[in-house]
Amino acid sequence: MMTLGLDILLLTVDRDLRMVRDRENVGYAMMAADLIELTVARRVQVVGRWTDWLQVIDARPAGEPLLDAALASLGAQLAAGKRLSPVDWMVKQPGRGAVDEGLALLQAQGAVGLYPRRVTSRLTLTEPVLLDQARQAGIRGRLDRFVAAGSAADVLDWALAGLVHACRLWIPGHVDRAADRRYKDAARGERGKDGTDPVEASIRILMQCAGSAHNRDP
Repeated sequence: MMTLGLDILLLTVDRDLRMVRDRENVGYAMMAADLIELTVARRVQVVGRWTDWLQVIDARPAGEPLLDAALASLGAQLAAGKRLSPVDWMVKQPGRGAVDEGLALLQAQGAVGLYPRRVTSRLTLTEPVLLDQARQAGIRGRLDRFVAAGSAADVLDWALAGLVHACRLWIPGHVDRAADRRYKDAARGERGKDGTDPVEASIRILMQCAGSAHNRDP
């Protein structure tokens, strides 16, 4: 089980500090990533002229349990006849829950180890210890691949770079100002802007919505 959302989570695990950097924003990025992959799979799209709304265009399972769960939840909410904006979807989902559930899955895959650390008599934190450094390096390599490919980049590499910028994610051991400018271009540049490709247009909107989610109260 490997999704863009889990890649984002593993990417932000700091092996030295034993923590997920920018945890809340990582949760929003993970939820946006699920919608983006469902968009690429032609299950979901963003519609609307002045206001952006989520729409399920194909309710059939995509074959990935995490994505199918998100699709089923989205479909159930829309079945009630309500419109749902991407930001509302991200804010109403449990951001910390997305991270905690993702860490549990990464632990099951052997990518991280989870260890409790008692802070006070009433507070115990769970520290993620990075175990699969090669897998994390491979995800960082996707960012390098995006920078090298430019406008010809794979659509999910583009989305990964855009979400890193839009959600202001800190990537441990990967500080590069020139690359940061390319990530900004991924989120705010021309790709998907003219709307001729509905998939890329939806992804562009979803990246922007992920960046706005932290400013909204649930």
